[in-house]
Amino acid sequence: MRVRPLLVASSLAGLALAGLWCFTFLVFLPGRVGGLLLLRDALVLPDRVLGWQDAPHTVLQAYLMFYVPAVLLSLLAIGLWTASMRSRTATVAAALLIGAAITGVLVGAFPYDGHTYQASPVRGTAGAVFLFSLTCGAILSGVGLRRSQRRGLGLFSLVLGLVMAWVAVVASALGAFLGAKQPQLVALITLQALAAVWYVGNGIGLAWLSRPGGRAPTPRRFPVPHVGKALTALGTAITAVTLVIVGGYFGPSAAAQLTGRTQLGSLRIGTVDRTYRVYRPAQVAARPGLVIVLHGAYGSGLQMEVWTHFDSQADRLRWIAAYPDGILDGWDTFGDGPDWGQHPGVDDVQFVAALIDHFEATDQVDPDRVYVTGISRGAMMSYRLGCELASRIAAIAPVAGNMATESGSAQGVGCRPARPISVLAIQGTADPEVPFHGGRTDIIYAPFDDVIGVWRDVDACNASSSAGTSGPVTTTTWLCRGGSAVETSVIAGGVHAWPGARPTAQPLLLTHPPDDALDASTAIADFFASHRRASTPPA
Repeated sequence: MRVRPLLVASSLAGLALAGLWCFTFLVFLPGRVGGLLLLRDALVLPDRVLGWQDAPHTVLQAYLMFYVPAVLLSLLAIGLWTASMRSRTATVAAALLIGAAITGVLVGAFPYDGHTYQASPVRGTAGAVFLFSLTCGAILSGVGLRRSQRRGLGLFSLVLGLVMAWVAVVASALGAFLGAKQPQLVALITLQALAAVWYVGNGIGLAWLSRPGGRAPTPRRFPVPHVGKALTALGTAITAVTLVIVGGYFGPSAAAQLTGRTQLGSLRIGTVDRTYRVYRPAQVAARPGLVIVLHGAYGSGLQMEVWTHFDSQADRLRWIAAYPDGILDGWDTFGDGPDWGQHPGVDDVQFVAALIDHFEATDQVDPDRVYVTGISRGAMMSYRLGCELASRIAAIAPVAGNMATESGSAQGVGCRPARPISVLAIQGTADPEVPFHGGRTDIIYAPFDDVIGVWRDVDACNASSSAGTSGPVTTTTWLCRGGSAVETSVIAGGVHAWPGARPTAQPLLLTHPPDDALDASTAIADFFASHRRASTPPA
């Protein structure tokens, strides 16, 4: 086989591969939000990009993103093998890259099941093998090219391969934190962005080698001393930084899980398996309270455990904290339109009721001390649960949430709780995503005062209130029937964040820095501790 035509073909394959992946990625990204949130949608829910069983254009997407790229990647692998003088290292590298092509096909061939909300284990395994094969193939291609005196191209491939491996580890951890069902697929999407650079670089490099007079020099020994030591130092530094970052995010939660205090569980609700995390302190009260902490859109129970650090409040009160996982983009709440919620076959209210039943049976949870809190979509779900599960829940504490119909009416949701329920609502006046005065962002929100007005009405609160101000936080309290209360903590200039959240975890959920004017976790725990389930039904 003539070398020059093969290098030309491989060069074109590399360039086409990068262009095809970038085109497909942009075309199939969900288009309802923009900027960083668009990218976050893809990372948290990779199946929005990779396609699920009942998504439109799934077959076309598989061809554009996996089947055709498999052929191009295989051709690129053969070109790199040829440019590396067909050495033993190059042969292993080419085999790994072809293996990545094959597993990429499997990822495309086993889409996410949009009916049962289950991810295919074949796809997950293939995604993990793809990550390993592509990163190791890139690194070994660099080694083979340098040994064949293609030093510039070899160093490019070697360094980018190491960075790709690092990104795969970090992206997988981030995907797990953000609630992806198969975090390796988050890494697969993230890795492809760097891989596109690698494809282009190799395409250009192979084109350069295929020019007239671009024949390969005689192979020499790989000059290990300076390059090898530098790369070893780079790899060590990257590993150390990664361990520090990941440890900072996950350290306490990981330690709790290793000691058994945090456990993972699942409940089958209808045809859907629902998952959750539960934290039990070393010393649990004889009749402990239960706090259910709900994540925001595209979040996870792990995210909320790490971010709010509500485990420490559970330790203080000797209660149990549960962190359930939503489906896809989160929870089905009031005001859901075509772009939000509406997950057929999913019943979030039934899921939370089943969680309460479970912990009352297994941990002798006090039925008068069951509470729900959450942020953003989790706060919106807290309001819905307060309306529909008031017979089971003593109090709710929504943070940066809302309660409204699709048209933005708080009164229109028809909230009719079975008994009074205490409410602590924390809201920032400068929240850009859930506007304090109402209005449309992703959906239409009701003014905060209208939402609180509904709860004051259904709880039959006194007309008079008590108020106090501490810095930018104004707290107002109304006493209501059955010993319940409605309380608001309004943060002047507050944004869409969990006040007092661990600052290391905050940027991974939202783009706003945490408010430090209030420790929301402590305030919520104190409010719950002061309010048992109301003793009388509403009039």
